This record gives sequence, structure tokens and C-alpha cells, in this order.
Amino acid sequence: MADAQSPPPGSEPLFAGVQRESARLAGDVRGAVGKRWELAQLELTIAAWQVKRLSIWLAGALWAALTLLPLVIVLIADGLGAVTVWSRTIWLGLFVLLLALGIPAGVWYAWTRFRREFVGLEATLAELREDLRWLEEHLPQYDSSS
Repeated sequence: MADAQSPPPGSEPLFAGVQRESARLAGDVRGAVGKRWELAQLELTIAAWQVKRLSIWLAGALWAALTLLPLVIVLIADGLGAVTVWSRTIWLGLFVLLLALGIPAGVWYAWTRFRREFVGLEATLAELREDLRWLEEHLPQYDSSS
């Protein structure tokens, strides 16, 4: 005897099961796309923050480099113009040396940190590649030659 809860044969529309599965699959795809969009937004926010931080470091390095130029000029002028003023020349030389070593070190630090931490849309692209692999594995393959 037939189950009391199942509809009688022929009372369900022909493609009702396909329609239900299509609706479920469409909902799943919408949910996955929504999550991927959120991930992309988060990654773009982080990337923008990292680019901003690098820009601040580079602006500081540019300021320091522009500050270095007048110090070099004063160092040369003091060294050549007044041989009896060694203390000022020595101090100016130390400041020039500190800036000349500090600027490249700061730029190198900022650049290496940026390269180490900057991921851009790496995770989003990886997730999309994984989704495509999953779709290729789970969707039927149709022969286009027939």
C-alpha cells in the first residue's frame, strides 16, 4: 500500500523536483556570491589601508630627503668656509649621516612590510577558483559536439 503522506502518482507537476533543486541551487549561488562580495570588500579595505600606510612612510622619506639637501649644502659650506668651526661641522655631519642612513632604512622597512602584508584580492580570487573547480566537478559535463 502507498504511503499516506506521499502525493498520488501523477499529481505532482512533471518538473517540480527540478524546479525545487534549481531554486535551492540559485539560493546557494546567491549566498556564495554575497559572501564573496563581502570578502572582496574586506580585502579592498585592508589593501587601501596598507597602501595608505606605505604612502605615509614614503611621504616621510621624501620630506626627510628634502631636508637632507640643505644640510649637505650647509655642511660643505661650513667645512670649506670656516676651518676653525669644527664643532658645527661635526654636528651637521652627524645629522647628515643619520638622515642619509635613516631614509633608506625607513623606505626599505616600509617597502618590505608592504610587500609582506599586501594581499590585494588574493583570498577572493582563490575562493572564486575553488568555486569554479567545485562547479566543474559537480555539474554534468555536456558534449558540445552532438
